[in-house]
Parts: sequence; structure tokens; C-alpha cells
Amino acid sequence: SVIVDAFLKSRAGELKGLDDIDWEAAYQLVKETLTKEHAGKIKEDWPVYDRYGYYPFDLIRAESVSRTLECGFDDWCAAQMAERLGHRTDAAFFARRATGWRKVFDSTLGLVRGRDAKGNWRTPFNPYALGGGDERANDFTEGNAFQYTWHVLQDPEGLVAAMGGREAFAARLDALFALPESAEGMGVRED
Repeated sequence: SVIVDAFLKSRAGELKGLDDIDWEAAYQLVKETLTKEHAGKIKEDWPVYDRYGYYPFDLIRAESVSRTLECGFDDWCAAQMAERLGHRTDAAFFARRATGWRKVFDSTLGLVRGRDAKGNWRTPFNPYALGGGDERANDFTEGNAFQYTWHVLQDPEGLVAAMGGREAFAARLDALFALPESAEGMGVRED
């Protein structure tokens, strides 16, 4: 996302001093980073992500939902760069992958939630449960469902619609800040 941000600002004349950067080469590295597995990187399982459109918690032990959301934003960024460089096939590929957040959004709850490879929601489900690390099964990175639901940076209008419109969206956002702090034991985020 940082590379794409610099590229877009450079193209728009908002960022000076980057005229000597080979943006095509930079794009190829962005694409490689988001499509090819790299030795020793346990959080990159592109074949699983591409097959399901999200990271199923039964195939990806840790942080399945947050990884899905974070990859979606990276994909959206790559789509922007690919489009502007004339790589329309790549742009369409990354734009499609950027919609994966919808596959982990449970419209009955209005929250993101882990799913397995068969499409079943994680049960039992505690939206306050804190995730983090790969030492135990979890769906979030240092956060919970209430916090990560908002990590749809590439499609805020889509998130508003998925939550049932502006009023429902605003009510859910207000609820995030109005919830009482609680300490239900290890694995629960107080905010």
C-alpha cells in the first residue's frame, strides 16, 4: 500500500523527487509479493486465498479474518496501480480478490467472523474474543470482531450497505464506542 500510495501521489504531482523510479518494475514486485509464495513466510498462502476468496480458519490456523481483510486492502491497492499502468487483466484479478471481505462478513451479526473451508461460521463465536499469534486458533491479529469489522478501507460504501444502510452503520459504530469495558479473561479485548 505504501508503494502504491507513492506511485499515485507521484503521478498526480503531489509527491516530488520520485521521477527516477521505475514504476513498472515496482509494480512487478508488488504483483510478485501478492501472488507468489516466499520461502519462510507463513502468512502467505496464496493458493488457499485464491481458491476460497478468504482464509478459512480450518486451513489457516491463526488470524484468518484479519489476514483476509488486510490482503483485501493490499489487493485493492495493487488493482489501482495495475490499472494506471495498463495491466487491466491484473487490475481485474486484484479488484476481485479485494472483495473477499464479503465472505467473512456475517450479515446476521453485522460483524466479520471466521469461516471454515465449507463456508460454515466459527462456532461458538465470541465477538469480544481477542486474537493474536499462532500459538492457538484465532481469527484476529491483536483485535476482535468488533474492531476488525471496520477494516474494509477499500470499500466503505459496500460496508455501509452490508450493514443495512447509513443508520444501521452509524448505530453499529456508536455501539463500538459505547460498549462497556469488560475483562472476560485471557483472549478478550477491553476496548
